[in-house]
Amino acid sequence: MKDSQKLDILLEKMNYLDLKITGVESDLQIVKVDIFELKTDVQVLKTDMQEVKTDILELKTDVQVLKTDMQEVKTDVLELKTDVQVLKTDMQEVKTDILELKTDMQEVRTDILELKTDVQVLKTDMQEVKTDVLELKTDVQILKTDMQNVKTELIILHRDDAFILDEVERVHAILENHKSNQTAHTGIIPFI
Repeated sequence: MKDSQKLDILLEKMNYLDLKITGVESDLQIVKVDIFELKTDVQVLKTDMQEVKTDILELKTDVQVLKTDMQEVKTDVLELKTDVQVLKTDMQEVKTDILELKTDMQEVRTDILELKTDVQVLKTDMQEVKTDVLELKTDVQILKTDMQNVKTELIILHRDDAFILDEVERVHAILENHKSNQTAHTGIIPFI
């Protein structure tokens, strides 16, 4: 294989490495966009959490209203002994509402726990993405170092090729000199 062919192969490999680096940088840009989208999703989750908190506060207010209503019902029971049976029925309905409200509150608590778990999963995913980005940066740095090493080796190879060519030309000149002067270095003394 000729030196020029080797040089062409090395140049092709360098171009290939340049394309690979460009691909990695493009992939890195996509990861950055994905990270931005994840941050946006986390912000939406935070907003949703705030809405859930507001709903919980409203439910607490409703419970307080129900408690106030219960006190009024007790007062009415004392004032209206003739309507005791009706009040008992109303009390049973209020108790059922409170039980339903407790059930609803438990569901909200469960939803909050699920949201907390989802946020933790998102945090873990974000950490994994950060780790992947760091690994990509390391890979890009390694590729850059390898590319510099290939360039350095190519310069050394080019210098060595020039040296070898100079030596071949020098030896060729010596051979031409010997061909034209056959008495040189042969030990033959010409007859005079």
